[in-house]
Amino acid sequence: MNTIKNLSVWKKWILSNGLIAIISLIIIWSLIWGLDVAKVHVEDFIHNSYQLENEIREQASQVLLIAKDIRDLQINPTDTQSKISQLSVDISDFTERVIQLEKDLKSYDNINANVYKEQIEDWFIIGGNILNLISADKLDESEELIINSCTPAVAEVIKLADELTNKLSTTAQTDIESTIDMTVAIRYSAIIIVILVNVITIIIARVLGNSIVSPLKQIQSTISELEKSNYDVWIDYTSSDELGAVANNLRNMIKNTANLLNDVSDNLESIANGDLTNKPKITYPGIFNVMESSINKINLQMGTVIKQIQYSTKELNINATQILNDAELISRKVEEQEQIISDFINATDKITENTNNNVLHVEKTSKASIETKVKVEYSSKMMESMLISMKDISASSNNVSQITKIIQDIASQTNLLALNAAIEAARAGESGKGFAVVANEIRDLATKSSETVSQIDEVIKHSLHSVQKGETNAQETAKVLEEITTSMDESTKLTQEQQENTNVQKKLLGNLIKQTDVLKSAIADNAEIFKNTATVGRGLASQSEQLDEQVEKFKI
Repeated sequence: MNTIKNLSVWKKWILSNGLIAIISLIIIWSLIWGLDVAKVHVEDFIHNSYQLENEIREQASQVLLIAKDIRDLQINPTDTQSKISQLSVDISDFTERVIQLEKDLKSYDNINANVYKEQIEDWFIIGGNILNLISADKLDESEELIINSCTPAVAEVIKLADELTNKLSTTAQTDIESTIDMTVAIRYSAIIIVILVNVITIIIARVLGNSIVSPLKQIQSTISELEKSNYDVWIDYTSSDELGAVANNLRNMIKNTANLLNDVSDNLESIANGDLTNKPKITYPGIFNVMESSINKINLQMGTVIKQIQYSTKELNINATQILNDAELISRKVEEQEQIISDFINATDKITENTNNNVLHVEKTSKASIETKVKVEYSSKMMESMLISMKDISASSNNVSQITKIIQDIASQTNLLALNAAIEAARAGESGKGFAVVANEIRDLATKSSETVSQIDEVIKHSLHSVQKGETNAQETAKVLEEITTSMDESTKLTQEQQENTNVQKKLLGNLIKQTDVLKSAIADNAEIFKNTATVGRGLASQSEQLDEQVEKFKI
């Protein structure tokens, strides 16, 4: 497509005529091919007509054969049923052939096969009646029916078949001849028309081509120069046709466009020189009116922009100075922050050292608490053993007290016996003096024993009282030791919690020191950034002054 698009008009004209010639040849060939196809269809039509004629003749022969078979069966009625069955089958097949023949003949307008079909159906009815009579062994009646009805019906069928054959042959021959004559006439007429059309087309195209190509070449040459931005060209072609109008419009376009370009060039040069007061000197027609408006808008908007730049430059200079001052102030503040962070890091290091010492002290305290707890638990166990021993002593003292009571009872009995012995010795007189002395001694011994037992009982009671008091004190001491153990457990637990909290504080202080180092690094980076900001502020102030000097060159 690109190759065809780039061809000249003359080549396109030659190509178009060549295509016309090719198309004409294709039309001629298609026409000849169509006529040949029509010829083939005509030949097929002839062939079909001959087949239909043969079918009609064969049906006529078949009618005669069936009629002959019926006549032979009437003359010689042997094996009647099988022959009648065979004839019925033949009649049924023949009926289908007649129906098909009627359908095939419907395409012929001047041939009506309905009469032929009805006559054959009438003959079939007669033949069926004859077969029924023969089957009923009514040979005379069947013979009479054959002579009076069947034979005339067969003759009528043969007659109608001959008429159909003649009509079909005549119709086919007439249609074939007219079709062939018309086909030949169409073929030659079409060839002559196509040739004439091609000749006339070539002549007209040649004339029109010469009348178009010459002015088109001039217009093409002019437009080629315009494409090169050369407006010092002119076109001399004049005419009252469309090409003349195109040439005239092209001349006006060259003139107006050259004036517009010159004015635009003057305005752009003024803008380039910084003079924004210049205006278009001619009227910009049509779409170029947008260009005129654009130039005026450029002058107006650039003037506004320059004023805004001047104002912004002054503000920028003020802001740059403020940025410089603020950056220097922030830089000093950042240095102070660096010093504060350094002092904070030193203080944090000391706190970390104290925390480490606290961790050691807490660990020692925890260890001492655990040892004290062990000793208190041991003392509690010993106190329990002592309570058991004191209970044993109390039990033994009770046993001794009971024994002393027994001894006191024995002493009382002995004293009573000694008293009785002294009384009896006194009664005996002189002979009983020695026995009285012994009785007194025994009574004194019993009295002393009783006194001694009483003293022992007092001592035992006092001991029991002391033991009970000691047991009470021991129980209270055990209770106190148990409370001390509980308190030691709580103290140990609190000490462990304090140790864990101290370890957490130690870890948090470590993280705090790390984050403080990061903060110190960030502050150092900020200090460097603000130093750079101060440098940028100085450069910005310098650039602002230069921009102000450049803007002052524009004339608004």
